[in-house]
Amino acid sequence: MPAETALTSADAQIPAAVQVVRAFFDGLNYEIDNKGDESRAARTFNTECSNCVATVSKIHDLFVGGHSLRGGHYHLKSVDRSYPTDQTHVAIEITDYADPGQQVDSSGHVTREFSGAKPTRLVFYVTVNPGPLMIGAFFLHQPS
Repeated sequence: MPAETALTSADAQIPAAVQVVRAFFDGLNYEIDNKGDESRAARTFNTECSNCVATVSKIHDLFVGGHSLRGGHYHLKSVDRSYPTDQTHVAIEITDYADPGQQVDSSGHVTREFSGAKPTRLVFYVTVNPGPLMIGAFFLHQPS
C-alpha cells in the first residue's frame, strides 16, 4: 500500500480514534462510580500505555480498605486537534479537567480531599491499523 493511501486510511479512522479517547474517560468515571471496576477503561488501551495503566491503578488504589469516592470525575473538555502520525497511529490532542472529590472510609468519614484539576492539554496516540483501535500512549501536550 502506498504511504499516501496508508495515511488516508489512518485519517479515515480519526472519528473512531476520538471515540476511543472518549471511552477512556467514560471508563475512568465508571471506575470511580463502581468501586474500582476498571474493566471499561481497560478495554480502551494496550499495556504499553504506561500512563493509562498508572491512571487506572491510581484510581483503583483509592478503594483499598473499603474506601469509596465522591466526585473526582474526569472530563474531556475539547478535542483540539487530530491527525495521523503514520499509517498505523492517530494523534488526538485534547483538553481535560477533573472535578474536586473526596475519599470516604467505610464509616462515611472523609479521609482525603482532592482539589480537582484545571484544564490540561494531553496528546493521545491511538493505534488504528490493524484494529482494534487502542490507546497506545498519552502524554502532556508539549507545544511546538
